[in-house]
Amino acid sequence: MMNNLKMIVFGTLPLSTKVCELLINNSNIHLVAVVLGKSKPVNINTFEGTHLLKDFASIHKIKTITLDDLCSEFDDNYFDYGITCRFNKILKKEHLSKFKYGVINFHGGLLPEFGGLYSSCHSILEESKKGGGTIHFIDNGIDTGDIILRAEFEITDFDTSESIFKKTQIYLYESFVDLLPKIINNSIPVTKQKEFIKKGYIKKYYNKDSINGLKKINLTDDINTIDKK
Repeated sequence: MMNNLKMIVFGTLPLSTKVCELLINNSNIHLVAVVLGKSKPVNINTFEGTHLLKDFASIHKIKTITLDDLCSEFDDNYFDYGITCRFNKILKKEHLSKFKYGVINFHGGLLPEFGGLYSSCHSILEESKKGGGTIHFIDNGIDTGDIILRAEFEITDFDTSESIFKKTQIYLYESFVDLLPKIINNSIPVTKQKEFIKKGYIKKYYNKDSINGLKKINLTDDINTIDKK
C-alpha cells in the first residue's frame, strides 16, 4: 500500500467535486491542489446539492492552480497521480511529466467506440445498446490511452442525451470509488485499446463539429430517424 499519495484533480463540474470529497477523506492521499476548467460551465447537476469544484475548493481551502502554475511551480514526478474529471483542456507532455504514475481521465463515452465529444448524443443517433464512460490513462494522444475500466449501462427507449449524460457521471463516480483501493495498492488493471479493437469494437472519434447537421429534422425522414433526433 502506498501512503501519502500526492494528487491533483482537474475539473469543474460536481463530478470532480465528488472525487475531491473522496480523496480528502482518505488518509492515504494528499490532495495538493485542483486545476479548474471552464469559468462559467453549463452545470447539468447530476449530484444535487454538490458544489462546483471552484466553490468546493474555496470552502475547504484547497489550493487552486493553473496549468502554467503546474509547469512552473513543480518538478517532474512531483505528484503521484492526476485525476481529470471531464476536464475541458488538453494536457500536454510538459503537464504529464509532473506525475510519477500518470494521469487518470474520466471520459464521458465508451472507448474506443465513442472518443471525442457528444458521446451521449451519438450513442442515441447510432442506436447503441450501451452507454457509459471510460476511466483510462492519458497518453500523448486524445482519448487513446490504456483503458482501466468501462463504466457501462443499458440504454433504454426512454433515455435522452441528458439522461445518458447524468447516468454516465454516476457510473463513472461509482466505478472510481471501487477503483480507488487499487490505486492506493498500486494494482491498477489496464488494457490497451487495440485489444478491444481486436475483439470487434470499432474505434471512432467525434470532434466539435460532429453534431452539425444532425439536429435538423426533415419531414421526409423516416419515423425512427425523427425519433432519435
